[in-house]
Amino acid sequence: MDKEKTGLISSSDLWGVIQNLHLEGQISKEQVSTIIKEVGAYGSGKIHYSEFIAATMDAKNLLTDQRVHELFYRL
Repeated sequence: MDKEKTGLISSSDLWGVIQNLHLEGQISKEQVSTIIKEVGAYGSGKIHYSEFIAATMDAKNLLTDQRVHELFYRL
C-alpha cells in the first residue's frame, strides 16, 4: 500500500488498494478521504502505518480475558 516506502499512507494509496480489491461499490473515494482525515493525527493528509493498523484492529479479539490476565500479571 505504501508505494513510496515512507511509512505513510495517502488517500490515493488506500483508494488504489480498494480499486485493486474491486471494493469501489462498498466504499467511495470521498469516504477514503474522510478516513484519512479522521485517522491521521498530524493533519498531513496521510496516516502513519501504525495509525492504520490501530484503526483497523478489532479490540475484542485482542483484549480477551486471558490476554488481559497475562498482561496484568507480567507487569
